[in-house]
Amino acid sequence: MIELSNITKHFDDKCALNRVSAFFEEGAVSVITGTSGSGKSTLIRIIGGIIRPDSGVVIVDDMPIYDNVATQKRLFVLPEKPYCPSYESADELAHFYMHMYDGFREDLLKELVDRYGMSMTGPMRRMHRDARDLLMLAMGISAGTKYLVCDDLFTSMDDELRASARRMISDARRNPGTTFVIAVSDRSILGDIADYTYELEAVR
Repeated sequence: MIELSNITKHFDDKCALNRVSAFFEEGAVSVITGTSGSGKSTLIRIIGGIIRPDSGVVIVDDMPIYDNVATQKRLFVLPEKPYCPSYESADELAHFYMHMYDGFREDLLKELVDRYGMSMTGPMRRMHRDARDLLMLAMGISAGTKYLVCDDLFTSMDDELRASARRMISDARRNPGTTFVIAVSDRSILGDIADYTYELEAVR
């Protein structure tokens, strides 16, 4: 389980998050929603250990997320714009993740690539954003981590790719039992796969 307690974050004189607390249950798909500027992306980065809050704590399986390799290896974090070096193909990036995550399943990635008609060749930055984001979702699922923490990759997808993403998430929550925490501007984009919804309001 991921637990947030009284998370507060400022950027200069602007308060992005003010005393946010939440529980994200194991095996569930939890959605963080809210209007633009409500702090969704900031909260995802805090949950993933990418940035630190000014105050409050993030606990993963009863352990702190920060300065803790054991907890960070339990999460795969997908930002809204995943970093894909221009010289790397999907195949090269997958090999990088194989060394980073002990439970990475190359067989599962191949299965997902084949099932959803994706490509593992050519520089990822030359791929259409929608196709690249779906492939990155497949990478995250194949990493074999307990938790997949994901910023909004879905709003810009067309209906067909969005449906593929929903099916991919639904399958992954059952086998291998991935727990999802997903930020999205509009909950309806994810259809009926969400178990819990946490709505953020912009801090005034």
